[in-house]
Amino acid sequence: MADLSNVQMGVQIVQEIVQLGMQGDRYEKQIQDLHAHMSDFAMTELRSVGLIDRTVPVEVVTDEQNETTRMAEEYWRQTSVFFRKVFQACAAGA
Repeated sequence: MADLSNVQMGVQIVQEIVQLGMQGDRYEKQIQDLHAHMSDFAMTELRSVGLIDRTVPVEVVTDEQNETTRMAEEYWRQTSVFFRKVFQACAAGA
């Protein structure tokens, strides 16, 4: 089986949350996983357009000192793209 993309993983997580009505520790874990996929998606996009290289961690990109940089603005734009893709796919599958 091929690895799922970050968006596909996000869709699975959101569908599980909606269908199972998770609470407590399991819900928190799923939300953490969803945000990890969001961040991976955004960082991959930044690397693909040459805004950062592989050695730059997300903590540098999202650091308050960098909030007005092109890399930070693009990171946050890509997090929005991620969630839009996830929720559109969930809606299409409903």
